[in-house]
Amino acid sequence: MASLAERYQALLQWVEAAGGRLHPAVEIYHDEVTKGSFRVKEAGELETDGDIVSLPLSCSLSFLNAVAGHPSVAAAPPLEVLAPRDETYFPAEFLSHAPPHVIGRFFLMQEYLRRENSFWWPYIRTLPPPEHIAGMLPVAWPTGDVEFLRGTNAYVAVQEIRSALKKEYKQAMKLLPERFQYEYTRPLYYWAYCIFTTRSFRPSLVLPDAASLSLPCKIDDFSILLPPI
Repeated sequence: MASLAERYQALLQWVEAAGGRLHPAVEIYHDEVTKGSFRVKEAGELETDGDIVSLPLSCSLSFLNAVAGHPSVAAAPPLEVLAPRDETYFPAEFLSHAPPHVIGRFFLMQEYLRRENSFWWPYIRTLPPPEHIAGMLPVAWPTGDVEFLRGTNAYVAVQEIRSALKKEYKQAMKLLPERFQYEYTRPLYYWAYCIFTTRSFRPSLVLPDAASLSLPCKIDDFSILLPPI
């Protein structure tokens, strides 16, 4: 199994092969306190207003990838967005009735399950894995740990989010064939929620000419993951 440093190096090579760039004075650093983060190398120097990371849109991961090129979706995402192969398209009913943010999470779940066959695997394998979900957000904590929040606003918020996620997942699974029932589990959906919640960006802030794009939904009805951030 590749070490974390090797996975980070493979991630950078993947980004560079796609036309992206990490500033040469910056590195991806990991320790047990901050986990994965960027830091300036020893004796490194950054220019004022210099770019730290540049990334082509083709490396982004979001709802747009799930609908790109799909015959049932009338409005087309930006051409630079990578479309899935035919065999990995979600059913038209799912794409037509599930909310965009839910579809984006299911697309991340799909690519995680595809592992080495996924274009995004160099990025996904650097993310906290689903088995470590309990250390990510309170919504994913064990019930006993959440009880320590009882009596606070945080406890109420966690219950509301959990209820919404349970409802979203249940409704989405009704739109998918039976073959999805075994791998697309609710814990994996919670993991995808945590990844998007902690790492994603609003499309209106990162998509070029966002206001003029022809999209099948409102511009900020979903979020975008931008590897290696």
